[in-house]
Amino acid sequence: MLVLAGLGRAVTRDWLEQIPAVPKAEFPVSPAALSNMLRLSPAEVLPILERCAARLADRRAELESQTADAEIGLPRISLIENEYLLAVLGAEERWLQG
Repeated sequence: MLVLAGLGRAVTRDWLEQIPAVPKAEFPVSPAALSNMLRLSPAEVLPILERCAARLADRRAELESQTADAEIGLPRISLIENEYLLAVLGAEERWLQG
C-alpha cells in the first residue's frame, strides 16, 4: 500500500510539473460560433453578444464575491485559480466591449 501511495505522489508531481508548463491549446466553443455569425444580420448578432457580455459580467461578479469572501487569511496560491479565471473573464469582456 505504501508503494502505491508513493507512486501516486510521483504521478501527481509529474502532472503538476507538466500541465502548467505546457498549456493546452483548448479552443472554446464561443470563437467557433463567432466565426459563423456572418450568417446573421447585425441586428440579430447584437442581442446575442449582449447576452454573452451579461453572462460574463455575472460570472465575474460571482467569482469576485467568492474570492473576497475566501481571501481572509488564505495564502495567494489558494486563490490562484480564481485569479486566473478573473483575468480570462476580464479579457473576454474587454474583447466583447471592443
